Amino acid sequence: MSLTLEIIDDIGDTMDQTNDRLLRNTRNIQKVNRKAGTCGVSTIPNHCFTNTSWARYMLIS
Repeated sequence: MSLTLEIIDDIGDTMDQTNDRLLRNTRNIQKVNRKAGTCGVSTIPNHCFTNTSWARYMLIS
């Protein structure tokens, strides 16, 4: 059981890191668009991704 929770925790950490990277890259693209005066690059809305911390502990309860 402990191994399962550790795997879920690792997956949650990876998802959080991926979300952080996506948000950072989205902000960078928005900066480039603003500086270039264009809006030709579309970005993924931030609300599509939420904090995944809750998923780590779903099996505990």
